[in-house]
This record gives sequence, C-alpha cells and structure tokens, in this order.
Amino acid sequence: SIDNPFNGHLNGSGFIIKDFSISCTNNYTGLFGYVNGTIENVGIENATINANSSLNGNYYTGIIAYLGENGIVRNCYSTGTITNNATYFSYAGGLVGYSCGLIENSYSSCKVIAKSTSILAYAGGLVGYLEGTIKYSFATGSVTANGVYDTYSKNGGLVGDKKTNSNIIDSYR
Repeated sequence: SIDNPFNGHLNGSGFIIKDFSISCTNNYTGLFGYVNGTIENVGIENATINANSSLNGNYYTGIIAYLGENGIVRNCYSTGTITNNATYFSYAGGLVGYSCGLIENSYSSCKVIAKSTSILAYAGGLVGYLEGTIKYSFATGSVTANGVYDTYSKNGGLVGDKKTNSNIIDSYR
C-alpha cells in the first residue's frame, strides 16, 4: 500500500513465478501493491488477479498495482489475466496498473479488463495509466475498458492512457 511500499531491490535472477492468483478488495491489488524500489529479471506466468470493490476510490490492479516515481521495473514479463471491477476509478495493466516510474525491457501478454460501475476505467496491455517512462517494451494481450460512458473508458494495446509529460520510447503493441 502507499503507507507501506516496497522500497527494496528484488533481482529475480531469471526465475519464474507460476500460477500466482489473488482475489481481493484492496485499493492496490497485485503481487506487489505499491513499489518505489526496483524489481528486475523475473517472469510471472499464468497469473490470475481479480480486484472487486464496491467502495469509492481509486483501484489499481496489475502484477504491480502501482509503480511510484522512484520505482523501476526492468527485464520482467507477465502472462495471465488481470481484472479490475471497481465502483469508482479502475486502473488495470498487464504488468503495472498505474505507473509514475520507469519500465524497461519488459513485456506482457496478459488479458486485461478494467470496469467501473460509476465513472472511469483505464486498461492497458502493459500499463493502465502512465505518468512515467516506458522503454524497449511491448504488450500482446487483449484489452477491454468499460466505464459508465464511452468517454470515461480508455484502453490501449500498450497503455490505456497517459499524461502529456510521460514518455514511450521504442515500445509497441
């Protein structure tokens, strides 16, 4: 969570985590909730992440739910299904739900679904919403965003949506 972020350095040394599954109602749902450190050299295969909430607020879902400004994800990948069903704001990404940090040399083939029953949904193959930087990365999974109105639903093969000052460098869908 934002109150207790991961600030360390995880070097997976090429190891693979298989069949990871979580279903909960937290604001930050994923293998990692809030990351302000470095995660590198790890694969997550056949993940199933389901976030369901009936409360107002922002809900972030991905292998990493939220990547903070000092967060780095490098040489990582994910496969599986990521689903975020929120009442209010829904952010879902195949690797990261919401990113303010750096993602490089990474990819996702996750199926990503973001739903909101009252307002806004962002879904991206790699990142749901981007405020940071993506370098040398790609995504191949299917992506669906369903908000109350089409104008409040943003989905994209690589990124659901992004701030103007964010950067995407040599990355693709």
